[in-house]
Amino acid sequence: SEGKVDAMGHLMWNWTNNDPAAASAWLAEQPAGASYDHGVGGLAKAAAYSQNDPEAGLAWASTIGNEELRANMTQATLRQWMRQDPNAAAAWANENGVEAPAPRGSAGK
Repeated sequence: SEGKVDAMGHLMWNWTNNDPAAASAWLAEQPAGASYDHGVGGLAKAAAYSQNDPEAGLAWASTIGNEELRANMTQATLRQWMRQDPNAAAAWANENGVEAPAPRGSAGK
């Protein structure tokens, strides 16, 4: 159900913040599908925002089956990385053929 799918994202966010290794190991064993995709979204956000490991978040985001969610999570994770280390984020985007998000405050310039 939709509630279960949403709950998976929240669960993985919290679990990754408390025990990233266990959360990653458990999620890696789950079947593909909407619950997995949203779980990965939660894990990727936690990796990028709380764990300061956006590269790991991007690696996880690349495993999302839903194309739109995968693109959204990739961009969100890259935006966070751009705040932390713009050169590394831009290099990763370039190497992986992904358009890097514009820095905040540069719209229309």
